[in-house]
Amino acid sequence: MAYPLRKPLYEIERAAEPTSVCVTGGTGYIAGAIIARLLAAGHTVHATVRDPNSQTKLQYLKSLPGAETRLHFFKADLENAASFLAPVKGCKYVLHTASPVVMNPPKGKEYETVIRPAVGGVENVLSAVDKTPSVQRVVMTSSVGAVAGDHWERGPNHNFTEEDWNQTATETFLPYHRSKVLAEQKAFEVCEGQSRWSLVTILPSVVQGPPPGNVKCEVVGFMRKLMNGGYYPWAPKSGAGYVDIDDVAAAHTLAMLTPKASGRYIVSAQSMTLPQYIDRLKPEYGMYKLPFVPLPFWVIWIAITLMGSKVFDKELLRCTVGKVPHFDTSKVKTDLGLDFMDVRKTAQDMAASLLELGVVKRLPGAPRPSKFYSKL
Repeated sequence: MAYPLRKPLYEIERAAEPTSVCVTGGTGYIAGAIIARLLAAGHTVHATVRDPNSQTKLQYLKSLPGAETRLHFFKADLENAASFLAPVKGCKYVLHTASPVVMNPPKGKEYETVIRPAVGGVENVLSAVDKTPSVQRVVMTSSVGAVAGDHWERGPNHNFTEEDWNQTATETFLPYHRSKVLAEQKAFEVCEGQSRWSLVTILPSVVQGPPPGNVKCEVVGFMRKLMNGGYYPWAPKSGAGYVDIDDVAAAHTLAMLTPKASGRYIVSAQSMTLPQYIDRLKPEYGMYKLPFVPLPFWVIWIAITLMGSKVFDKELLRCTVGKVPHFDTSKVKTDLGLDFMDVRKTAQDMAASLLELGVVKRLPGAPRPSKFYSKL
């Protein structure tokens, strides 16, 4: 039985025979949206979490239709291979979303904070898959950060495809991006050594949209800071691709079910600068202190160098300001039949949901959440 979702189930999702699916990192931003789709389609979900007894972190997931009988929590740790044996047992599919999302790890601790748990987590999850005969396919969450670091590293007019790998990131420069490169490459290396299960990776750009329960992730932190005036008035022309969280969730479930799905899939609805993204919010949320001054990079660089800044990461800005990336998404559209939601709706739905959740204070004149956003 299908339940209402912001992005309705595709025909292949509705027609699929219900089965057991393991989702790692169950309390994560992306994982929550995936679990909602899986439960809506009638599947049984084995979700790995750090603390199965946490009422606060699991409240949203437990409230989903079907969760009472078809959602089971398992304690697991990315750096403990044995901890994934129980949740993977009996599952036909494994959706591996768990990985550290730390954009600015402490200097000198990049490897232990981001890279080691990301790569080690892949090895440990796939070790459990190798020992579980029921698993037929693994779908892993990567990132366009594994495709590009500096958006013009291959020239200003390059169209990034699944054939590209990030040439810029190192352990100390854009370490999060580097972790995505190494983790994804490790996954394909492990998969190549066997033939029982297949591997598909999903590479989303900047994910936005209503948070499915998890409001303490970096994605929500960005929008909260944006609407609360944390960046005001500065809006660097930092280029990025944007995509709705429900498009990302659908990409995972479609990749899971589509027989011909293979390799990597870039998932990005539209590329634009930060000021252009903010423009999607202004018609309805102009009463908030949204940044509006598009400073050039050299001004930002001087300011950060002389005064320091906890607001902007100058390394990331160097790779993105004035550099709007071009991503080819023809493969995901052709192979999986994915269609993208409008980024304007994504931005406004996210803002509305944060008001509803109390993450952002409602100001006079702000629209009611129901105008753009409906919960499950």
